[in-house]
Amino acid sequence: MNALRLLVISTLLLLAGCGFHLRGDVNLAADLQRIHIKGISQYSTLGTALKRSLRSQGVEIVDSPTAASAILKISEPDYNRRLLSVNALSGKVNEYELQYSLNVTVLGRSGKVLLKQQQMRQLRDFTFDRDRVLGKGNEEARLKKDMERDLAAQVLRRLQAYRRG
Repeated sequence: MNALRLLVISTLLLLAGCGFHLRGDVNLAADLQRIHIKGISQYSTLGTALKRSLRSQGVEIVDSPTAASAILKISEPDYNRRLLSVNALSGKVNEYELQYSLNVTVLGRSGKVLLKQQQMRQLRDFTFDRDRVLGKGNEEARLKKDMERDLAAQVLRRLQAYRRG
């Protein structure tokens, strides 16, 4: 029993010493506390995911750019699928690569660039089966939603990096 306690305590000390932190609250800079999202619909899946992740960190989402301390500009959102492989015998599609990308820029109240444009991208491989089209369509929709949530998390991490910069 004492050996187990010693092992647990030493593991905790090692984790604390290396700077490991659980993901969770992100402390954003004061000038990012009131954000207006521009370039995508706030009611789209991506817009909803962005609002949810920002609000979970205490950020107020405002409707007017004049009421915001920063403008989160999303441009060129692009979702597509690219053919990855084809069955050699039947010539039918086996796999697709799902790609979702967008560009993010953060502007201050005066229009000054706080974070210069950066492309964010998510990729997923997707196996396709013509005999299960309905199920595969649902799977692709779920993967797209996951990609949008992951993009929202990427945006949040990028906003956190501004504080450090």
